[in-house]
Amino acid sequence: MATVYCLFFENFMYIGITEDFPFERWSNHFSKKGSFVGAIKKVIPEFDYKVQHIKIISLTLEDEFINGQKELQAIEKSLHNSFDCNPFIKKVGFSVISSTTRTAPRGFNYEAIRKKTDKVRDKIESLF
Repeated sequence: MATVYCLFFENFMYIGITEDFPFERWSNHFSKKGSFVGAIKKVIPEFDYKVQHIKIISLTLEDEFINGQKELQAIEKSLHNSFDCNPFIKKVGFSVISSTTRTAPRGFNYEAIRKKTDKVRDKIESLF
């Protein structure tokens, strides 16, 4: 199983995927040198890493839904692209601050990934 999660702070959205325990991954993000805190500091340099109000949306992807880590990373990359240009996210006032530059895979079935991404994105949007 894998977990797709979105972390929201003020008007910022951070997208991630993990095959490990989500709480363990999130604690890494929230540490002083974590990637979520680092992404926030890029847009708010004076940000105090002691975050007090964060909204988390977490979805579990069943094993039948994904075919290995490469496909999981492709879904994450596709989610970033989808939310970056999504009118819904713009309408509710969020901007994506996470990145997949280090983990984006190459050579996957774009049509299959897009269909899976649409399902995940629609579920996330339904929670607003």
